[in-house]
Amino acid sequence: MGLVGRRLLHTAALVGLILVVGCAPPQQGFSPAAITTRVVAVYNAVNPFDNKPGKLTATEIRTAATNPNRMWAVVGDFRGIGSWHPLAAQPARYTVGDPRTEGAVRILPLVSGESMRDRLVDWDGTRLTLRYASEDTHLPVTKFEATLEVTNNLDGTSTVSWSAIFDATEGASDDQAIAAVQEFLATGLDALAALSL
Repeated sequence: MGLVGRRLLHTAALVGLILVVGCAPPQQGFSPAAITTRVVAVYNAVNPFDNKPGKLTATEIRTAATNPNRMWAVVGDFRGIGSWHPLAAQPARYTVGDPRTEGAVRILPLVSGESMRDRLVDWDGTRLTLRYASEDTHLPVTKFEATLEVTNNLDGTSTVSWSAIFDATEGASDDQAIAAVQEFLATGLDALAALSL
């Protein structure tokens, strides 16, 4: 690949394009080294330059004396987090979409006066799991994505796991970010496990 071709490839990479470069067959009026370029657009709606998941993780797990169907009725309500998480000031409100459909957005007011804005990524009533991403959060994190899952223990009880993947925000250490997320998850699951359902 000549200098011109390399420059084209470099420039295209910066704007999220892939260049497939080859040499054109000799033609009248063209140099044998003439370059033909096919451009294939690669589109990323979130961030074309950095769509990698976060590298930090946190997980909390609790067993509750509640059958999985009743537990899922609470956990699977994307808006319902405001009814059981102690840090929530009131039920979350929906701004976009159906609460069981990818893309639904909830805003959760917190007792601190702040709020969280979360987007539903996946809801599965068969596997009893939901996954969401935080678009705006009081936690010192970015790229936050979490999964809530209810497991049937086959003895009338259920296990609830809440796991998250994220990065620390600028100015916060990895340990600070992990501790903040761990506390948020643990506080929620402690309250959830104590519910009489």
